[in-house]
Amino acid sequence: MFYLTKNYERRLYFGVPREYVLNNIKNLDEELDDFFFVVYCAIDKWRNIAWRYRGTLLSLLEDCGQIIDKKKKMPTSVKKVITILDYMCKKDMIKVISGNYRVCDQEFILEIIESNYVSKDNFISLNASYFDFVINSKSSIKKGTLLHILLYCLSPYVKGRKVDKETGEIIENWYQVFSEPVSKISKNLGISKNTVSMALNVLSDSDEHSSKPLIMREHSDYMLGIGKNCSCPRIYTTNEYGWEERIQVEWDYYDKKIAKSKNHN
Repeated sequence: MFYLTKNYERRLYFGVPREYVLNNIKNLDEELDDFFFVVYCAIDKWRNIAWRYRGTLLSLLEDCGQIIDKKKKMPTSVKKVITILDYMCKKDMIKVISGNYRVCDQEFILEIIESNYVSKDNFISLNASYFDFVINSKSSIKKGTLLHILLYCLSPYVKGRKVDKETGEIIENWYQVFSEPVSKISKNLGISKNTVSMALNVLSDSDEHSSKPLIMREHSDYMLGIGKNCSCPRIYTTNEYGWEERIQVEWDYYDKKIAKSKNHN
């Protein structure tokens, strides 16, 4: 985890490798699923400054937001976590210092190999409070799926231009904003369109006072001409200071696209 200062506030963020977020996770390893993202962030959240994580398989699941009743049969997520830790060991993201993570109640210590665990040059920033929102969600959608879709929405940046009112200079900035059809998200991540739609509803709200991670806005104009429509998906951005400007940058893009198409009619 690392700190970023936004709007004069210092906040904690995860750095999740982009190569995992932009893919159907099973394309990277057929035994993995989206719960990989929850485990990845949980280990990063609870490691110490020496990059070591201490716990048991069951305590790691609790760090992932799962309530474990030891009197009942162990949940299927136990096997998922073992598979994920096996994958991380194989990729030299972690190594076992002591103990055995395959035994539910045995304490183990993992060393996180920073150079392989965190992609310094190509990662997606995830506000720690957004992770907490996901693992505490009461939605029927799997937490890993929710987190994967959220990370995917946080992945793109677009270039926007504005004119300095005092100097007249054109200033270019990069803005985190997302607008993509549900069908494309579904295809890229290997998640059903119905689940993607439901997840976006869980993660987003049109009210900036909501605790949800994403602000969502509809586009106000989608007609190109008689009988011809422009595809303008909903626009999403982080529920943080400056969301109005980020939403407007994407609106401006669609407005130009619509105007250009109208001129060709």
